[in-house]
Amino acid sequence: MGFHTDVNSMRITEIKSVITESSEVKTFYFKDELSSRGEAGQFVMVWIPGVDEVPMSLSSIGPGDSVSITVKRVGEATDALHNMRSGDFIGVRGPYGVGFKPCRGKVILVAGGVGVAPFYPLLIRLNEIGSEVTVILGFKSRSEMIFLDRIREILAEEKIIVTTDDGSYGRMGLARTL
Repeated sequence: MGFHTDVNSMRITEIKSVITESSEVKTFYFKDELSSRGEAGQFVMVWIPGVDEVPMSLSSIGPGDSVSITVKRVGEATDALHNMRSGDFIGVRGPYGVGFKPCRGKVILVAGGVGVAPFYPLLIRLNEIGSEVTVILGFKSRSEMIFLDRIREILAEEKIIVTTDDGSYGRMGLARTL
């Protein structure tokens, strides 16, 4: 298979931009043709030169060949990635895994913390096919909330329920216990 058609081939790509989502979470945008054909719920293997290769869920797919991963700083590899900037290079393989299967009708998405990020491409797809979506998002505190602004661009406020463990925003408690 050719370089651009084999998901298992390492492709070196430039980080186009980095968005700080919270003190411990950043989103890295890059261009990769194969990853841009991925589905919500799939992941890519990301190689951080000299450090490690780690699996990362896609947090945006498109437009064009643009994709992103949203990364919480939790260890050596993610710390090294957090220190990277626009213009730095990473390696990617994939996409891998089975994507989410969007369905029409009434849908509830429940996610918490950095786990909100992989649901974002699914929310976009569900909106495109006309599903009636409600999201329940859980975070430790207001300072750790991510993607809420993007979700508000898609859904009406009454379709978004936010919980925080400490009650600093939305309802106090855990998203999974609503």
